[in-house]
Amino acid sequence: KLPVLNGKKVYKYNESNVTYLNENIDTTVFSIVSHGTKDGKTTATVCVPKEGTYTLIFAAYDGETFKACEITTVTKDSTDCVLTVPSKDSITLKKGDKIFLWKDLESLTPMCEEYTIQ
Repeated sequence: KLPVLNGKKVYKYNESNVTYLNENIDTTVFSIVSHGTKDGKTTATVCVPKEGTYTLIFAAYDGETFKACEITTVTKDSTDCVLTVPSKDSITLKKGDKIFLWKDLESLTPMCEEYTIQ
């Protein structure tokens, strides 16, 4: 997702995977900032302030019924807090679908609120 120039202030959030956003993110808390697509894959831009490996879930719904999901990992091992993570395959998310950031699949501990596609 590209920032809007001539709009709100543009912030640069990391050096290794150059990410620019219009939002000033609190980089001390876990959050899902936005979603998009890159190379035909759904992406999630997440804020991960602590080193470690976390679970990112892209979940598709048919109305209120769960339809499919893709699970991938997020690994923070650098000073960058804002990371853009692609799905493993090519799940397509639409309005009402959700993205979750959890500690892992064993404890099912959410790291932040779910992100709902608008």
